[in-house]
Amino acid sequence: MISLKKRLSLLSAILALLLLAGCWDRYELNYMALVTGMGIDRAENGMISLTLQVNKSTEESGSGGKGDGGDKSQGSGGGSFYITQKTAHGIHQSIREFFNSTSRQIILEHNQVIVFGKDQAEHGLLEWFDFFTRDNESRMDVLVFIAEGTAKDVLSLAPPLEKLPSEHLVRLDESQSVTSDGYSTDLLRLMQNLLSKSQASPIGFIKIIDDNGTPTMSLAGLAVLKKGRLVGTMDEKATSGFRLITNDVTDGLIPLYTPHGQAFLQIKHSKTKLSISMKDDIPHVKVKIHQRSALSELQGHTSLSMDELYNTLVEYGKNALKDYVATSFLRAQELNADIFGIANQLNISHPKEWKKIEHRWDELFPQVTMEVEVDLIIETVGRIVRMGKESVVLMLV
Repeated sequence: MISLKKRLSLLSAILALLLLAGCWDRYELNYMALVTGMGIDRAENGMISLTLQVNKSTEESGSGGKGDGGDKSQGSGGGSFYITQKTAHGIHQSIREFFNSTSRQIILEHNQVIVFGKDQAEHGLLEWFDFFTRDNESRMDVLVFIAEGTAKDVLSLAPPLEKLPSEHLVRLDESQSVTSDGYSTDLLRLMQNLLSKSQASPIGFIKIIDDNGTPTMSLAGLAVLKKGRLVGTMDEKATSGFRLITNDVTDGLIPLYTPHGQAFLQIKHSKTKLSISMKDDIPHVKVKIHQRSALSELQGHTSLSMDELYNTLVEYGKNALKDYVATSFLRAQELNADIFGIANQLNISHPKEWKKIEHRWDELFPQVTMEVEVDLIIETVGRIVRMGKESVVLMLV
């Protein structure tokens, strides 16, 4: 006979299995509208236009029809997504408006990017972040960008290779580690920067450019936010300098132009250290860059010996890196936006001095001085030379 205790244990196990047998709040796939991209543009009377990029299932994209409540995507996307837009006073209210014209449940958990139009960014973004921090479906690791034009234009542009514009932006983000002349950030890091002592942050900047007659997205350069508002942009050179200063370079190409020809260095390793001191109540920043690069292409320089070639490339390489840093730092001072986090480091390394100057930081940041020290090692330096009439030799040093 089975004891009463064992019977009760068995009954409890069976009841537990019944509770775990299904999902009470599940949605069938054909009842869901999976949002993969969100765009926010400024509208009249302080309202916003919310654009949703909705992924189509394989069957829907093959049918070539329009999505529920939205316009059919154009271009080479093959109808893999559709765009729909609503205007309201807030993001949550805009999403609720979609239910009046969309037959499916809006799902934000798969969203990959948030794009703000330039006009909206100039009027402020912080208040719109409130929804994403409260909504249980939103993720803090979603990428955030500012469009040179409107967010809707970006999310409506079908990419040449990827199925979705949002997926294309994610791939561009992954490519930035190779070029180091673009930038991207997620929502969490962006909010941390804007709420820090510096109250400034870089953010990815999207342009729509003409690529041999075909419009496509470009993620070169960056935009600058201060106290939640767009105050300006940086070009590719200044962006490379910013990434050097903030120790965010893993790869990249440095073009060198000398009186003897031109050369290109590929970055193999880069490490930057910042130290801050106070001089007459003005912060002084010292930037030390240690970099190892390889000579990837050489043109000209035939009149130089191997030692002269190496010394020339090192000299011009150091000057190029210093120029990148100076260009970025001066541009940030023009915008009066401490995107390098100097205020944050001052608060840690010089807390007493920081308390004295914190209320004057907007006045003092344009006066901050910077010193740059570069240690550059170039590997595999050499050139192709002709030995005799037929033989060609690659000479290395």
